Amino acid sequence: MYHSRLHATNGVVSLALDAVSGGWLELVCEGAQDNYIKNHLAAEETPFRLILHTENGPVEARPARSAEIGLNPALKPTLRIDQGRDEATVTAEYPSVMAEGMPVPVAVRWEARLLPGDERIRLSLTVENHGGPEVERALFPCVNGLWLGETWEDDALYMPRHAGQRVMNPVETLTAPPRIAYWKWQEYDYATALNGPCGVKDSRGASVWELPYSGECTMLWLDVFDENEQDGLYLTCRNVSGRMKTLRAESFGLENPGLNVAVGHYLFLTEGQTWHSEECIVAPHRGSWHWAADDYRMWRESTPVVEPDGTCYAVPVDAEGHGPLHPEWFDRSPGLMAHYDFQYQTGGVVHTYKDIPRLYEEAKAFGLNHILLSGWNESGFDYGFPQYRPNPLLGTEEELRDGVRAVIAAGGHVAFYVNARLCNTVFPDREALWKNGGIQNRDGSPWLEQYGSRNQYFASMCSQAELWQSELLSVFHWLTHDIGADSLYLDQLAMATSCLCFSEAHGDHPGVRDGWNTGLRRLLTRLAAEAPEKGVALLVEGANDTYMPGICGGLITTMFYDHAGAFPELYRYTFPRQGLIDMMNPRRHSGMRPEHMARRACKLLYRAFADKVAQATGMTPVLWDERRTTVDALYLWHYDLMEDNCYQPDDPQTPRVKKTDDLRRAWLTRYGRGIFRDALGLTASCGTVMARRYEQPDGSVLIACAREGGLEGHVTVTLPEGTWRAVVLTEDAPETEAPLPLSAAGEGHTFALPATELAVVVLRRE
Repeated sequence: MYHSRLHATNGVVSLALDAVSGGWLELVCEGAQDNYIKNHLAAEETPFRLILHTENGPVEARPARSAEIGLNPALKPTLRIDQGRDEATVTAEYPSVMAEGMPVPVAVRWEARLLPGDERIRLSLTVENHGGPEVERALFPCVNGLWLGETWEDDALYMPRHAGQRVMNPVETLTAPPRIAYWKWQEYDYATALNGPCGVKDSRGASVWELPYSGECTMLWLDVFDENEQDGLYLTCRNVSGRMKTLRAESFGLENPGLNVAVGHYLFLTEGQTWHSEECIVAPHRGSWHWAADDYRMWRESTPVVEPDGTCYAVPVDAEGHGPLHPEWFDRSPGLMAHYDFQYQTGGVVHTYKDIPRLYEEAKAFGLNHILLSGWNESGFDYGFPQYRPNPLLGTEEELRDGVRAVIAAGGHVAFYVNARLCNTVFPDREALWKNGGIQNRDGSPWLEQYGSRNQYFASMCSQAELWQSELLSVFHWLTHDIGADSLYLDQLAMATSCLCFSEAHGDHPGVRDGWNTGLRRLLTRLAAEAPEKGVALLVEGANDTYMPGICGGLITTMFYDHAGAFPELYRYTFPRQGLIDMMNPRRHSGMRPEHMARRACKLLYRAFADKVAQATGMTPVLWDERRTTVDALYLWHYDLMEDNCYQPDDPQTPRVKKTDDLRRAWLTRYGRGIFRDALGLTASCGTVMARRYEQPDGSVLIACAREGGLEGHVTVTLPEGTWRAVVLTEDAPETEAPLPLSAAGEGHTFALPATELAVVVLRRE
C-alpha cells in the first residue's frame, strides 16, 4: 500500500516523515495537539545538514529532496519505523548526500527512539565518508520551520548566551538590522548592539545566530517557548565528552516565517572514516523552559565529563562545595572592589603597590573585604600579557608582597588579574611561546586578536598546549605561594570564543582539534593541585557548566546585553550551585560605560540581590527537596576608578550600593546561604516587588525582598503547621533583627513589607 507519510508515536509525541525523502513533516506535542513544524520551506533538510571542507571553501551538504530522488532513485534513503504499542523506533539510511546539486559519497544514518511516556525523542547520527571531501561539521538534529501555537509572534527563544538570553519573536528579531551605540574609554572604541540578537545572512538567505560552546554558549541546550500556550520545544546534546559544539538558530524572516534550530558538531571526517554522534534530544513539552532546564541539570549533574580515553578532569570539592579553588570565606563575602587602574594600556599609572593597603581600607568602608588588582603586572593591563611579574613603575616585588600581606592581616582578601588566553606578540622573548603554544589555524597561521590600540596583536593561546599551561601554572604558583594572594581572576577563560587548533606540533592534542574545553578543564584541575593549603578563591570570566563546579564563580556582565534580552535566570535556575558574579556601575558619572547601560544601574543591582537568584517559578517541590540545592545571591563586582576621574560618587546610587553590600553581608554572616526555593509558596500583593524564598538548615525560612522606590504591600507565605514568628533586617538596619507582625490563616502567614527598598525577612517556628 502506498503511503506518502510515515508516522511514529509513543502517545506523548509523534513524528511524521516524508515517505520518499525522510524529511520531517510533523513534530507533534500530543498534549497540546500542535504540530510544531508549520513551514516546510526547509523541512526536507531535517534532521541533518553537513558542512564539507573543500579547496574553494566550506560547502553545505544535505539529504536529497523528493524531486531529486524522482530524477535519480539511487538517492532514495531506506526508511524504517518499528511501531510498538507505546513506543517506536525510526531509522533512516542515506547512501549519499547532495552538495551544489551533485551527489557526494558520504553515507548518513540517523535513528530516533520514542520511549514509553517520554517527551524526549532520542536521536543519534552516523556519518561515513566513502570518498567525498572532508566532512568538517554536522548540524544535528536540525528542526526547521518552527513556531508554536497560532503565531510565531508570541514565541520566545531561550539561548544560553553568557548566563542566558531571552529572544522574543525570534523569527523577526533574528532578521532585524543591528542598531549600534559607540563610545570611547581610553584607547578602546566600544560598540554595543541596542537590539538583538541580529543574525548573519548566509548563502541561503537565512539569518543565522550561532553560539560556540564554550565561549558565548555556557550550556548545550535551548528552548523555544510559547508564552501564551505554555508549550515548548527543547533541544540538547548529551555532550559527555564536553568537546566543542555550537547552538544554532536561523530565520528566513516574515516572507517565510518559522524558526530553525540545531546543534553543531565537529567531525573532521576524511575518506574511510566513520563518526558517531553522542545522543541528542528533541522534546516537545508542556510547560515553560523550566522543564528543559530541569532535564539538562539532572543529566549534567549525574553524568561526569569523560574524555574518549576515559580521563575525567574535575576540581575536588567536599559535600559543601568547598575545595582548593573555593575556600569557605568566599561564601560570606558579598562582593569585591575591582581596580583596573594600576597601569593602563596607554602606560598611564594611577596606583602603585604601596597603595594596596589604602585601597583595601576604602573597600572595607564600602562594606567589602575583597579587592581585585588589574594592571599590576609589567607593562600594564591589556598590554603586558603574559608578563606577570612585578612592574618597576609600580614598585618592587617586596612592596607588592607587603601590600598583600597587610590586606590579609587586616582580614581582607586580594585577587590578581591574569589573562588566561592571550600573549602579546610585541615581546621578542615571548615569540617562541606564542608560535609554539598558540592556536594555529587550518592554513598554519596564528589566531590573532586586537584589544585597544590598533597597532598590537595578541595571539590566542591553545588551552591544550603544555607550554601554555606550564606558563599559567608558574604564574599561579608565584602569586599564591610567593606573593601570598588568596584569590585569582582568570580573564576570558569561559567568555572568549573557543578555538579549533590545527597544530600538529603541540604534542598534547594530536588530531584533537576541538579539545579546547578539555584543555581548560585539565588546567583548572592542575591549578587545584597547585593551590596552597588555605585555598585560592578562583574567579573566571564567563560561565560554563563543565568548568564551574569546584571554583567560586564566573563573571557574566549582564549590563552589556540587558537591553537585548539578558536572562541570567536561565543559568542560575539550571545550575544554582554554581556561583555567578555580575558587574555593578554608577547610575551617573561613569566614563567607562555608556549612558544606556548606566541608566540600568539600580535595576541590575537589585536583580543581583534578589531577582537573579530568584529564578522564575515552576520548580517542583519534590525535585528540589530531594536535591537540597544550595545557592547564593550573585557576587557583586564593583569598580573603583574615582582617582582616574572615570567614576564619581553618585547620589543616590552610591549609598544604595553600600547599603546593598551591608545587608548582603549581614545576611550571609548571620544566616548563611540557605536552600533556594524561588517564589514557591509566596504571594506578593504588589506585582513589582521581588520576593524570593530560602530555606535554612535549622528549619527557618528567609525571604529576600527588593523594589526600587520602596517596598509596599504585603507578602503571604505558605509554611508548615506550627506557631511562627518573624523578624526583619533592612538596608537601614542590617545588623538588627526587628520584630515583624505576622498574621496566620491556615497555612498562609502574612506580613507587611517595611518602607525600605531592601529587606530580609526571617521566619522561625517557635
